[in-house]
Amino acid sequence: MSESEKRNAKQNQKKKALSKEGKADGQSIQLVALQLLASIGTDPDDPEGNLDLKVTIAVAAKVAASPGHPNINQSQLSGMGLRLVLPEGTERKMCKGYERVNVPAAPAFDALKTNVKYIYTTELPKWAQVAFKGTEKLNAIQSIVFNAAFGRSQNLLICAPTGAGKTNIAVLCILRLIGQHMDAAGGLGKDFKVIYMAPMKALVAEVAEKFGQRLGPLGVVVAELTGDMNLSKKELESVHVIVTVPEKWDVMTRNSAAGGGLSDDGMQKLVQLIIIDEVHLLNDDRGAVIETVVARSLRYQETSGQPCRLVALSATLPNYADVADFLRVEGENLFYFDSSYRPIPLDTSFLGITETNRMKQMAKLTELTYDVVVEQVRSGHQVMVFVHSRGDTFKTAQAMSQIAQEHNDAGKFDMRSHPQYGHWLKEVQKSRNRQVAMLYEIGMGMHHAGMLRADRSLTEKMFLAGVIPVLCCTATLAWGVNLPARSVVIKGTSIFDSSVGGYKDLGILDVQQIFGRAGRPGFDTKGHATLITSHDKLNNYLKLLLHQMPIESKFLENMANSLNAEI
Repeated sequence: MSESEKRNAKQNQKKKALSKEGKADGQSIQLVALQLLASIGTDPDDPEGNLDLKVTIAVAAKVAASPGHPNINQSQLSGMGLRLVLPEGTERKMCKGYERVNVPAAPAFDALKTNVKYIYTTELPKWAQVAFKGTEKLNAIQSIVFNAAFGRSQNLLICAPTGAGKTNIAVLCILRLIGQHMDAAGGLGKDFKVIYMAPMKALVAEVAEKFGQRLGPLGVVVAELTGDMNLSKKELESVHVIVTVPEKWDVMTRNSAAGGGLSDDGMQKLVQLIIIDEVHLLNDDRGAVIETVVARSLRYQETSGQPCRLVALSATLPNYADVADFLRVEGENLFYFDSSYRPIPLDTSFLGITETNRMKQMAKLTELTYDVVVEQVRSGHQVMVFVHSRGDTFKTAQAMSQIAQEHNDAGKFDMRSHPQYGHWLKEVQKSRNRQVAMLYEIGMGMHHAGMLRADRSLTEKMFLAGVIPVLCCTATLAWGVNLPARSVVIKGTSIFDSSVGGYKDLGILDVQQIFGRAGRPGFDTKGHATLITSHDKLNNYLKLLLHQMPIESKFLENMANSLNAEI
């Protein structure tokens, strides 16, 4: 037998061993895969070791489950710490002036194969069913987590895709606490507080409104607390659920003078549940604040003996076990769900522009944006194009309209045949913003925070009615109103940051939120998201969005400030 045949036989033997290991119970599969890669070594035709090895492994839905972490629902291997591992079916090719990477949607989660027992809302106590009015049953993720969220009071970490219904898990945790403080007559005292930390002020208002509507009938008082919305001492004493941002809660608990006259200790001893939304912000510049808040809470529990439950909600991330250790979450209370659990399958495309000349790069950026947009519009879908300055919303729409005329595609954006076109034309003509009227006539819209509320609302309604196929907007829209869009496009990833006086990369949290706008539940059965960036940033965004970039601590950079606050 030749050396080549021996090597092939050895590889086949190891593949069979790996498959057998996966079929047995799915344990330690990542370790087995790494051992396989290490033992195979390099290929003679690929001396640098860049061999793209594809191994098909028959495994159960809980691929990476282990005795220590039984609730890991992962259908694909991850490549954290290694070279970039692209999902099966990914196409990567060089085109003129850019590189294109098309990542197909993950295979849809199959509830039958994993024997998920759905929880119907009628199984909840009668008083708790009010919070789920209009909902027949919890979805798969919520049903799997139900016992841990509503049946126990231990710390929780939930890693799941955007739009998977993590907010309902937070509601279940709050309902458990409410049940513990509800008297026989159904009344609630003021002897407990819930802190819900959202990453953005725009989300704070949205969450506070939703919680108020759902929990209000139970007598729960919900209030938002941000730099724009302060609470008096009396209001702080009467409120049950405080929705805030990490920075504000940090200030509230770091000194005894804060809190409208309430002492640090007086506030903290009433807090029995802290919910941290988007905890993967730990990897952001703001991550140090979350670490400080968590450390302060854990320290207070140790010194005072007052229990406080920590519940963290996150997008999918590779080193979930590290984050769980930091939050003191036991293995059985760590729940990980990969992208196959996303309610609407999402195809993603990443375009990396290879042009280095600034002017040529900007021209290519607009050209590629138009190519993606016109392809979707041809198919009868609406598109949201996200840009990074208010002025660029109008400029981008104008530029795409000009390209459409040059390519004889203007008719594809013409919506005059739409039955509601005349009605909305009259509404647009009432607007003082001439740009809105101008864009409406060419089948486009614009949306940014600098517009009057009436004009923003008008644009949202027209897009919702389907008379505008293309909407150019800033990232703020991704955090607000839920608009239907089969496709979203991020035009460039460089944004100006006035605090540093220069440009920085678009944050992963914004990218995930924007991608979450594609194919929203209740509107579409499928979504498509495209990110256009420079070629040198392409692999970085691929790693971040394919969840192969581990979360790392940012505390060291801000340690001096945090220590001073505690002294």
